[in-house]
Amino acid sequence: MKNYLFFILILLSFKISAQDRLVLKNGEEKVVKVEEVGTEEIKYRKQSAGPLYIIKKSEVFMIVYADGTKDVFSESEKVEESKPEDNSSTSDLYQEGAMDATTYYRGHKSGAGGTLVTSLILSPVLGLIPAIACSSTPPNRINLRIPDGENTNNSSYIRGYEDQSHKIKKRKVWNMWVLGFGINLAAAVILFTE
Repeated sequence: MKNYLFFILILLSFKISAQDRLVLKNGEEKVVKVEEVGTEEIKYRKQSAGPLYIIKKSEVFMIVYADGTKDVFSESEKVEESKPEDNSSTSDLYQEGAMDATTYYRGHKSGAGGTLVTSLILSPVLGLIPAIACSSTPPNRINLRIPDGENTNNSSYIRGYEDQSHKIKKRKVWNMWVLGFGINLAAAVILFTE
């Protein structure tokens, strides 16, 4: 019985990180459960049993589903005449950089492993120290894995890539802290129920 409880708690700690993400055009990210993607709006819940929220599809840049698949939304239907000298606007390059970061940046050397080890071996409270330190610092430029291309010298593209990479790093670090906390909690429950 104790082994089953331990296994269930570990699965619950993984379930916390297995959710959908809405990436808004303003750069904000929301961890949600997408219920429906309509032609003009997206319906989602913040928690699996919470209230249903609706957001305009025009405000959403991309949905990253729990399984890793993505839906990227463009405003190609609404695009009016663009200036011939400006084929790529600043916000488009920012969004392209953010999208490339979700594809290429993996969060290696982010400090997530150290956070997990500290949370497991010492305690989740002490694990907060590397979690806060690592999540508050942006990824090192060497670890970004920016793809070669025509936009790599554009400041808007780079800023979008760096901002999204930092969000990915934060999420990875805090997911590892939650995992360490969940495993410690499961171990405590098993030890104190004997």
